[in-house]
Amino acid sequence: MIQIGKIEKTCILAFCVRLLALIFIVMFVDNVSIGFYGTDNIGLDDCRYLAGAESYLNNATSVIDVDCFTKSFEQLGDSTGYIMNEPTSTPLWYWIVCIVSYFTRTTFSVRLLNIIFATASVFYFYSFTNLLYGEKVALLSSRLLAFLPYPVMFSCFAYKDSFLMYCSFFILYGAMLYQKNGKIGKFRLLIIVLLAIAMFKTRSGLSALFLAVAFLVAFKKYVSKINIRNLIISIILLAIAGLIVYKSSSTLIYKMNYYFERSSRTVTGPIRHIMITKVSDIYKLPLCYILSVVEPIGLPDSISCWSDITELFFPLMVPISIGSFLYMFTKKKQDAYTFWLCMGVYLATITASLTNIRHYYSMLPITFAAFSKYIIEIKGIKRVLFVVVCFGSIIMLCALYMFTH
Repeated sequence: MIQIGKIEKTCILAFCVRLLALIFIVMFVDNVSIGFYGTDNIGLDDCRYLAGAESYLNNATSVIDVDCFTKSFEQLGDSTGYIMNEPTSTPLWYWIVCIVSYFTRTTFSVRLLNIIFATASVFYFYSFTNLLYGEKVALLSSRLLAFLPYPVMFSCFAYKDSFLMYCSFFILYGAMLYQKNGKIGKFRLLIIVLLAIAMFKTRSGLSALFLAVAFLVAFKKYVSKINIRNLIISIILLAIAGLIVYKSSSTLIYKMNYYFERSSRTVTGPIRHIMITKVSDIYKLPLCYILSVVEPIGLPDSISCWSDITELFFPLMVPISIGSFLYMFTKKKQDAYTFWLCMGVYLATITASLTNIRHYYSMLPITFAAFSKYIIEIKGIKRVLFVVVCFGSIIMLCALYMFTH
């Protein structure tokens, strides 16, 4: 008889839950929206990916038809096909969507593919967290990723972020394996290299920062233990990591400036006062962090898109937000080196993209791991106080939302 472990059961259930959610979405798509944030073939990425893929599968003369690819997205106002040869271009997810749709003759398969990536992410997030904190924390945090409403619903749409999450935690798991064992299999290393390239060609800028961090996680023993030999190796490793970031610095700076400028134009309400738009706003980072984990937040009067449904479940995220935030101030962290490197990527992302929550979706599980570690360790009166603070915070957020809307 085949023995199925706890994480395998979690992954099977995670896949089934997402499949049921997708069936529900398809059943009610005419009553709600095609995309996660609404129905707009030009303005919303998931709608645009599927509309371009629909055109591609109907008109392409072969699996790889560059002219058809270019025209399919050009008619939607997307110039990706014209800039594919530029070093900073990110056409990979477009191609994945088109090729999968071409072979299956339906764009529905893209949603199924994202469910597979999301399920695989649960497994590799567990594997990474198990090496970092142990099985108890890994199981709790992976179950949060598997069953919380926002990750479940979001992974049923065509955004590239589920793929990026899969890449991120496969690479982080490989980095932790090398950190713990000092070696890694050749086949796994090959996949890591391919996924690293895939990340660059899917989302530039912050992908470089993530890969530099994963590189430093892998070579922790040279950076954290100071002697002459390790000091020399550390300088070399830091120089390589710095070079990776430097090569993408222009794209990173451009995108951060673009997000800052767009947010200052379009964002209204209380969140506008929490956003970081310049260096002197860095003091707002704690509030940014707490809000980023709770998002999407809202009490909509009517349901116009699928995001509205996930907003209703924001109270579930409040304990995770507060617990993971408090864990940052825990004095004796287990592997603080790796924790702060990973959390640094998350903090850098929310600094630029607080109002674009899907941009930091791929690193959101880091907050689940921090919360799980914190909640498992606190006992007695501390746990009671934590529950009281969370309950009070939920009431306060609900009152604030109703007052401002």
